[in-house]
Amino acid sequence: MTVTDWFHETAESLYASQLQLGPPGPSDTGLINGMNEFNGSGKYSQITFTPGKKHRIRLINTSTNTHFKFWIDEHIMTVMAADFVPIQPYTTDVLNIAIGMVLLEGTG
Repeated sequence: MTVTDWFHETAESLYASQLQLGPPGPSDTGLINGMNEFNGSGKYSQITFTPGKKHRIRLINTSTNTHFKFWIDEHIMTVMAADFVPIQPYTTDVLNIAIGMVLLEGTG
């Protein structure tokens, strides 16, 4: 599952107007699996979980310059891996995800 920032202007126009001055500013919106709603159009990405079964999600933040907080309402997640960094698995209800990859497991 990918999460990413989304700019409504092209990279070329952003470079011409702002990137020459430093890092990009805040994005216009964020996408999950390439989807989101904006100004009444588009749709949200949806995942169906089966109650009582474990589900594994690999989150990949492909953003230019954005960190995200990720959660699934009323679920506890076990973080199993984090982008080439050795970790002890731990549980959380909110995950801060920087640019890179995290592997989660949770019960539906």
